[in-house]
Amino acid sequence: MARTDFTWAAVERECGRYNFSAYDSLLSSLAPFNVTPYWILDYNSPCYPPPPGAPARSCASPACAAGYARLAAAAGVAFH
Repeated sequence: MARTDFTWAAVERECGRYNFSAYDSLLSSLAPFNVTPYWILDYNSPCYPPPPGAPARSCASPACAAGYARLAAAAGVAFH
């Protein structure tokens, strides 16, 4: 098993559209070695800025939480 960050901002560069190609490539490179990725969905997306006064990398708004849930669902579909 290989732990790797699944960086939200790298996947959702355009709000509402996901590009998993970098992670597809990583998955393909691990497969011949029978290594399973342990994806860590992390950080935030510029599509969902934190509210005033919240830390810069915070996901402290309902819109951000909903966006994160959509990311997790899309990743689950892409890598089931």
